[in-house]
Amino acid sequence: MLALQLFGPPVIEGEAGPLNGRAAQRHRLALLALLSASPGHQLSRDKLLAYLWPDADMQRARHLLNVSVHVLRKELGENALVTTNGDLRLNTEVVRSDVAEFETALGQGEAERAVALYTAPFLDGFHLHGSVEFERWLDGERDRLAGLYGRALATLAAEAEARNDTEAAVRWWRQLATHNPYGGRIAVGLMRALEASGDHGGAIRYAVSQELLLLEELGATPDPEVQALLEQLRTEPNRRSVDRAQLPSPISSASSEPAQKVTAHKAPAERPATHRKTGGLRRRRALNGRAARGGIAVALIGIAAAAVIVEVSSREAPEFDSRRILVASFENRTGDASLDPLGDMAADWIQQGLAGSGLVKVVDQATALLSSNHVEEAGEMDSTVRVRELALEAEAGTVVSGSFYREAGSLAFVASVTDANTNQLLVSLDDVRSDYEDPLAGVDRLRTRVMGGLATLFDDRLASLTTISSVPPTYEAYRAFMKGLDGYVRRDYKTAIEQFNAATELDSTFHLALLWSARSHDPYNRDPHERSKQDSIMRFLAAKRDRLSPLNRYAVDYYVAERSNDRPAQLQIARNAVALAPQSDWVLKLANITMKLEGPREAIAVLETLDPDRGWLKGFAPYWFWLMRAYHMLGEHERELQVGLEGHRRHPADPRLFGPGGAYAALGMLEELEQTIEEYIQLPPQPPYTPAGFMASGAQILRAHGHHEAAHSLIQKSVAWYKSHGPDEEGEVALRRHLYSLALATYRLAVYQPGGPDLDILAEAQAAFESSPEESPGKSLGWLGSIAALRGDEAAADEYAARLRDEIEPDWANYYQARIAALLGKHEEALSLLAETSGDVYLPFWLHRDEAWEGMRSDPAVQRLMRPWKYRS
Repeated sequence: MLALQLFGPPVIEGEAGPLNGRAAQRHRLALLALLSASPGHQLSRDKLLAYLWPDADMQRARHLLNVSVHVLRKELGENALVTTNGDLRLNTEVVRSDVAEFETALGQGEAERAVALYTAPFLDGFHLHGSVEFERWLDGERDRLAGLYGRALATLAAEAEARNDTEAAVRWWRQLATHNPYGGRIAVGLMRALEASGDHGGAIRYAVSQELLLLEELGATPDPEVQALLEQLRTEPNRRSVDRAQLPSPISSASSEPAQKVTAHKAPAERPATHRKTGGLRRRRALNGRAARGGIAVALIGIAAAAVIVEVSSREAPEFDSRRILVASFENRTGDASLDPLGDMAADWIQQGLAGSGLVKVVDQATALLSSNHVEEAGEMDSTVRVRELALEAEAGTVVSGSFYREAGSLAFVASVTDANTNQLLVSLDDVRSDYEDPLAGVDRLRTRVMGGLATLFDDRLASLTTISSVPPTYEAYRAFMKGLDGYVRRDYKTAIEQFNAATELDSTFHLALLWSARSHDPYNRDPHERSKQDSIMRFLAAKRDRLSPLNRYAVDYYVAERSNDRPAQLQIARNAVALAPQSDWVLKLANITMKLEGPREAIAVLETLDPDRGWLKGFAPYWFWLMRAYHMLGEHERELQVGLEGHRRHPADPRLFGPGGAYAALGMLEELEQTIEEYIQLPPQPPYTPAGFMASGAQILRAHGHHEAAHSLIQKSVAWYKSHGPDEEGEVALRRHLYSLALATYRLAVYQPGGPDLDILAEAQAAFESSPEESPGKSLGWLGSIAALRGDEAAADEYAARLRDEIEPDWANYYQARIAALLGKHEEALSLLAETSGDVYLPFWLHRDEAWEGMRSDPAVQRLMRPWKYRS
């Protein structure tokens, strides 16, 4: 029997595991969910059409429904869907549904079995783009089932209390409070159950933690009944006290040995409340005001924080390398919000010192900032919890953290080093002071002190390697730099470039800002205009290489190796950088060059060392795109499909992951590809990506995998879309891109004709290339030469080929010249030119995908060129 799991992301389980094929397509899963949750597990076809394809005309919608029913019967069994008087019904004797079993259990009074079935909200994270009716139904159904689940938990809690089973009562009330953390009556139920079980302090802690939650998330006050019970618990003695000495310590530690201290620092008598960039001071002031009015002692806030520590510290986590060090942003305890950037600057300057030593592994600047942002989004938390969460986010075994405060006319910095795997304090440092008007002097001394402390733990050479440059940049330059870095990690590259350039203008010696500016100019090397700006900056930095830290020298060295096509050097540089800064975006550079030199299997191994749910990869869609491409090049299209569906689930609106169309095309899943295109068209414009570009790419992959008729049909739709739509953006660059893409799609339409190249359409493509501005200098010459070759005009083709050498990069000139030679039937010349390509053109991809090589792919010489670089000889 098959199992349909609808609590959580929808999954169809067979005997061999989850089904990931055509039955798992989004609209088909939605169809099964509609039937499963409807009375009698059946619905009329008209209702299904209204839910699933509201914008399609009736004939088209009925066709899509018939196709979906056909596919589901084929994949799940002929009797899985039954037709009754024109209605469709899910046969629960063939497909078992957790939602159906949940409602059956409730109807039979089996609340505990029902609760066990409800593992997550109904269709959690699932959406059907373009169908308002389905989304409305989904919201209502999700709320209905959540309400039934909550009532079942309340029933179980009441039954446990009736039989004086305090342990079970606490368990059910706690589960209900997790389900609905805002409910006043639920809070009272849990508090009373905790008190009855003897956990007097736990009842108080829950009340205070709920007050913090309501204030933080809703700006609301607790239910009066909760406040009254809290006051009663605070004023009355614990009537069922337990021996707390028998309970384990709330914070587990791998060792009971005292923490190592270099020097104990003295805390000032009174330090102002922390000012955090997330608005912590504003929230804390509001809380303190409410606490004073409600009579809640400040000590209870500490109790609530301790409860959070228990929750986080008890969470299982992998053990990370202790030599991988994260420097967290120092907390601003001055009360002066204008000094907020100083916390990031202090962390960054220490990080640069560690990276410059080459003796430990460091969490790079971008990953550290992103990790900090992710943790800050969770809201205010105890410093111990914050250190642990930062370590988990950045996969660091050691964390340097601290704060700075104002004392008289000076700034004082305090720092500590924590073993993130055990929460054990390793080093605590004396205060470092500087004049309030010259904060970066203190930052520089702080770096020296921290590296000296770390030297006692890891390598005594750290103590002597504290200077990369003689002094830090100016304060204003550093402020601009940190704003730029924040823009970079948010992928707002325009803001990043503006701020990095501003930092350079404020301090001309601040070469690190220039380096990050170069990284922000088209970080994926797509736009040749941006790339030229990047080249200019990197050439300047190459002359200043010795003034950079080792990690940043690697960036310059990689650029030099890339421009000189020294692939082995690129590979070694990337490996060195990853060794120094593991889990940084250097891993993607390593994966990219590994793909070219060693192959997609090895590139996948590199990519899979990363955790897509932590640090800079959280929310980073290209990771999934690159992983999909690697599996595509291996020919493992089922695995490509799985990766693509997971990427699409996480990033449902990202056009690079829509479908994924490439896997559907390669597998010949034409209905799924068609449905994906229909969903894509409903997305808002996301230039430079367009539905027509998506169709053109799909047509190429269909053609490469032998689906010629489908490829022709899809490229026709692509051309029609380009002709009926203008550019998605204003400006010359967008116009160039649009016209170039239309010309290229028209060329492929001519080539994909069933009877061979259509000369009339080729003439249309030629006119489009000749009259439209080029997307990038010279590339139109390659296509004009190809058109001339297909028309049999060898002289014109040779003339275009000769002009290419002066117009575009050597590698691309070789490739287009080889393409023209292949279309002219000059196979030996084409192979010779291909063999000369070594840098920008990834031959295995283009030889697999480009239709010009269809007649030559079986040639052993071509197959050799499609191998990874190191296997070609």
